[in-house]
Amino acid sequence: MDKKDYIWLTRNTEIDNVCNCFEDCDTEPVTFKLFRASHLPQIRQIFAGNRVALYRDEQDTCYLTVTDMTVSDFCNIALQHNSDLIYNDADGRIYYDPSDRRKYQHFLRRNTPQTLLQLSPQRKLDILLSISKECYMSLHGKEQHEAALDRQADKLNALLQLPISPEFWENEQRKIRLITADIAKIPHIKEKLENFNMLSLPEQENLLYRVTAITAEYNRIKTPRLMMLTAEEMQQCQLDDWIDADAFALDKTLYICADKLKKQSGIRCLALAWHETNHIAMATGDYSRFPTAEDMLNPHLNYINGVEQSYIFHPQEKINYALEKQFVAECAVRTGVKKLGNTFKPAAEFDVAAQYIARSLQKKR
Repeated sequence: MDKKDYIWLTRNTEIDNVCNCFEDCDTEPVTFKLFRASHLPQIRQIFAGNRVALYRDEQDTCYLTVTDMTVSDFCNIALQHNSDLIYNDADGRIYYDPSDRRKYQHFLRRNTPQTLLQLSPQRKLDILLSISKECYMSLHGKEQHEAALDRQADKLNALLQLPISPEFWENEQRKIRLITADIAKIPHIKEKLENFNMLSLPEQENLLYRVTAITAEYNRIKTPRLMMLTAEEMQQCQLDDWIDADAFALDKTLYICADKLKKQSGIRCLALAWHETNHIAMATGDYSRFPTAEDMLNPHLNYINGVEQSYIFHPQEKINYALEKQFVAECAVRTGVKKLGNTFKPAAEFDVAAQYIARSLQKKR
């Protein structure tokens, strides 16, 4: 396996083996979980000379097992490409240590934000993806890495200034128009939105699930699971302590705080369901027509969400917030709802997103 193929695997898959200890994994065939079902032809090509077995779960997630390659064999390939595999005792899983991570960390330390800003989009993405780290050999190592990211937030933000192609942006806007047109066809939608806080919780959940299903349909993904949580349950979830979320998406499940729905307008609540479903679509859908955008939406960039000063510059967040503003406007026009309530909260995220999209579409890279 050449280095290009190995790096593709580290960026577009996770290792799905679960073991009691690393030695138990040594003799197991290595199994890869694909972020995007559309990547199946690529991984088949990488392992064209091997025997493989394919499995799809109920959420259309693809898993490919290389039956004649053990985890130990794959670990040797990783070492050949200046990478490694890390076994995590806490969950029994195996994680990538990206190729040339230390080289890119050194590059990040010795260059200024101004220099990093001038790099090509692909070079920026190479750095951002190569310093991603999901597992650590020790708590001290984890704390050191996270502290280094916090100190270098201005440099991360420079790298996150990435161009958006007009074709990609128009495609996303087109989906908004189609989604909101279908939402407007839901029986009694205007009445339901204007009296959303008076609906029973099952009625609210049903309406939000309809929005989730419509959004998933136009993004050509399976409809995510929807879980309604109390405020206490939301706090118990493993979110960064500086985030007070109304909703979030994890893997292919959407979580919404039912308690907070009482304080929001009907359209704002629909926007929550759309926003988080669109996050899942960005991370798992088919963006092969837009290769740079697909790399920008890579789930391995989610570590940026843990850097408070860089959170809003995460490509998924910037794109999603800018699209959400259009979603709300289109939804209001099509359903006839006049009172939007406290729709654009938090305003800073929408402002940053709108400015980013406007600047990005003007760039010629």
